[in-house]
Amino acid sequence: MKKFISFVVLALLIANAVVAADQFTLKGKVDGAVGDSAVLSYRTSIGNQLKAFRYTSEIRQGHFLFKEDLREPVEAQLEIGKVKVILYLEPTDMELYIPQNHPEQFRLKGSKTHDDGERLTRSTRTLTKLQSEFDDQIQKKYKKLDSISETDPAYKKLSDEKNLLKLRYDSVSALIGKLLVAFIQMNLNSYYPIVSNIFSTCLYRSYISVDSARILFDRMPEMIRNSSGSRFLNFEIKMKENVVVGKMAPDFNTPDMNGKLVKLSGYRGTNYVLLDFWASWCVYCVKGLPHMNELYNKYHNKGLELIGVSCDWSKADWLAAVDKHQISAWPQVSIVQSIEKASQGYSFDEDIQSKYPTNGIPRYILIDKTGKIIAKWGNSSEESEKDQDRVLKDIFGE
Repeated sequence: MKKFISFVVLALLIANAVVAADQFTLKGKVDGAVGDSAVLSYRTSIGNQLKAFRYTSEIRQGHFLFKEDLREPVEAQLEIGKVKVILYLEPTDMELYIPQNHPEQFRLKGSKTHDDGERLTRSTRTLTKLQSEFDDQIQKKYKKLDSISETDPAYKKLSDEKNLLKLRYDSVSALIGKLLVAFIQMNLNSYYPIVSNIFSTCLYRSYISVDSARILFDRMPEMIRNSSGSRFLNFEIKMKENVVVGKMAPDFNTPDMNGKLVKLSGYRGTNYVLLDFWASWCVYCVKGLPHMNELYNKYHNKGLELIGVSCDWSKADWLAAVDKHQISAWPQVSIVQSIEKASQGYSFDEDIQSKYPTNGIPRYILIDKTGKIIAKWGNSSEESEKDQDRVLKDIFGE
């Protein structure tokens, strides 16, 4: 009888341990009367749907408590009045302290994922600050250049200064990239590179090659590789492995903005196709649209077809931008079959975003008449536009 009771007790303990492993507890303390309640929000994937969670806890004498279900680490946002902090939660017990005068100096105990992020932030802080300063200066130069004519004597000087700042910005970015990749290499058992999107950023910015990304991903523990965030990262790597120069472009058959189906493989044998991934809210995408117009007017009659691929999540914004920038002469499609479904968090295999990397725009992909990818560009810089001109001139002539 005693053995049976012991077995039951052991079974209950194991069961409770399993439940605890799928929950988090966050005990918080905030100094000062900054709000009556604390609001915690985050998103995580369940099946093929990205779901948003939002919880509220009453603040009593500066203390609040959250205890909710959670299967794996997530990036979350905590709001208390005007105070907003980003933290990384895990299915474990955690304690949070937020000082009154400097809430950004909050301390979270109990989350290894958050600790990993703090270590990386400390190692890149100086370079990140320098990068931000260069970016601010570059944007100011752009504004001045936009306000004067190219014939103005000051234009060339400003342009040279802007280009020099950009070189410095790129040098700092490259150093940051090396630190990020080194962090991933040395912390393969950490969720942080996944949930913070650091790994995806390195892939998008080409801080790491697709081959190296695959090697590092495959070396991660199975538990991390099977997490929801890792499934998206694995998908990104697979897409980049498929969308490389020399490979056949993934086919798609999707409705354009007027409901007419556009099938990529339908252009094989007759047209070169230039895919332009853009969005109405993307400043650099919009800057590149006049050049797309130039290319279309120059080469369409010689066999070039453009297809605009919108990454907008609002159909109204998308259509308004097409009209505003006068780019309806060529097909305009969305990265998803249904913006309405996508806005609810659903993703489907038929979506263009399920076949092409769309985590960084603008992006341009040139496909030859056989359906093979022959060139790619990842931005709308002057250098990229010149290279696009060169490649198309080689194909079609003047």
